[in-house]
Amino acid sequence: ELQSLIDSNAYADALPLAKAEMQACEAALAADAALGLTHCFLVRQETLHLALFQEDNAFAIAEAERLLTDSQSGDSILHLEARLTAINILSLAYSRVGDFEKALTYLQMDLAVSKEVFGENSREVAVSLLNIGVMYDHRLRQHETGLAYYQQGEAVLRAGGHERTEDMATALGHQGRAYDNLGLPYQSGDYYRRAIALVESLPAEE
Repeated sequence: ELQSLIDSNAYADALPLAKAEMQACEAALAADAALGLTHCFLVRQETLHLALFQEDNAFAIAEAERLLTDSQSGDSILHLEARLTAINILSLAYSRVGDFEKALTYLQMDLAVSKEVFGENSREVAVSLLNIGVMYDHRLRQHETGLAYYQQGEAVLRAGGHERTEDMATALGHQGRAYDNLGLPYQSGDYYRRAIALVESLPAEE
């Protein structure tokens, strides 16, 4: 029933069921620690995504912090995925409630984990840098710092061979907006034009 509700985008009805399934799963896991760890981690992550979608931010923050703690008990792919999910949920939820400094803390944590797991020149690291730039540029209104992170993100994309991607277009567009925020329309226009030209040159998605 839960999956059918999710598939039909009935998220408001799905969230209470997901919470109940998460509680039942954890109760079973407490009785037998070897039983269903993978399933429980997946249920918890799905429930967090539903909570965030429904803007149940208090629940999302509390449960994501708990998941983050639990995910640090191991180094398996399962634990890593749970850790990254928790960090991403926390950065989004804290941003939604206006605690941008706390959100930034988790974005920096995401960057550190991404470097360790995926490598310095990975797409994941570039995206993390761009996300930090957005936090500085748009939320904290520290445009020069945001621009510096955008530039780092672009450099990582180039170093990793991701020049002709939508991520690169995003990096260029973000730099255009940062220059606009800094009152530098000439530089802003140049980056916007480059971003648009890149998007138009990319193959159409089938």
